[in-house]
Amino acid sequence: TDLDETALDNSGADVRAYKRDTTLDFNQWCLDGKYKAVPGAVEFFNAAVKKGFHVWYVSNRDNTPAIIEATRKRMHELGFPNTATAADDSIFLFQPVHGAPTKQPRRDFITDKEKQKIVLLLGDNLIDLDSTFDKINGKYQSPARRWAEVQQLKADFGEKYIVFPNLYYGDW
Repeated sequence: TDLDETALDNSGADVRAYKRDTTLDFNQWCLDGKYKAVPGAVEFFNAAVKKGFHVWYVSNRDNTPAIIEATRKRMHELGFPNTATAADDSIFLFQPVHGAPTKQPRRDFITDKEKQKIVLLLGDNLIDLDSTFDKINGKYQSPARRWAEVQQLKADFGEKYIVFPNLYYGDW
């Protein structure tokens, strides 16, 4: 699962920035741990783990020990599964420090190295679901091309790909 605006609600970050009349410092927001869970997320992931599924948290948050620890700690406070100790940090696959924001290498890690089959991908943007939608030379494909790709993958939407509407921002 993606984290931000899929499992974690960061709308408070924008409220804080607005009240302070400043721009959003997302890394500081992550470190402060003031975010909440998206309604139903904690219950969903706990039910999945109870049924024997393994949950991976794949996010484009910065891959630094401080942000991983702050995220894990806050998610534990919120009740997310497998977030109790620093030993659980291995299930947090954040954006590499040097590398593109594509999530495909992290999905490949899960399926190749960990020998696990991904049965469900959750996200608020198409890049959370499939590398087909990754940026090329720093730019997204045209809306027409992205729509054509969605049509090619339409059988997976609602089955393997679950998209959470994000009305605030997004690359959908």
